[in-house]
Amino acid sequence: MADYNSSICCIFNIGTHYRNPIYSKMSSELPCDFYFGDRLLTPIKKMDYIQLNHFRSELHNKYLFSQFYWQSKSVRLVFKPYTYYVLDGEPYCLSSWVILFWAKLLQFLNPLIRVTDRDDPVTVQPTMLKVRKVVECCRRFFGEKNKNVVF
Repeated sequence: MADYNSSICCIFNIGTHYRNPIYSKMSSELPCDFYFGDRLLTPIKKMDYIQLNHFRSELHNKYLFSQFYWQSKSVRLVFKPYTYYVLDGEPYCLSSWVILFWAKLLQFLNPLIRVTDRDDPVTVQPTMLKVRKVVECCRRFFGEKNKNVVF
């Protein structure tokens, strides 16, 4: 199971054999965890993921219509304690857009939530209570607590 000691989360559509040297270099020199998709529409040879020091999981690419697809279990990674996310620049991966949205939203909410005083309910503004409820709902939905958002 992943221990999430790395600060960089790499989510790629697939780990192709010809990108093995760059992924190996990243694995040996950077604190990054790797998540790869399992297939593309066109058959291509995958690399052996076990060679990477910090390979965490293979995600299932679910094709919805035409070339658009969703990487199952990838969105929940934005709620893990990673500092940076490296994604493919492929516009057909719809889950990447959702990850970008959540990462930006959590980056915005993080300072707001830390400002509130957790011990004095009188100073907590009603809007902050709503923000807390939304974040807690997201945490329950995606299963893991986000250590980047402090209450």
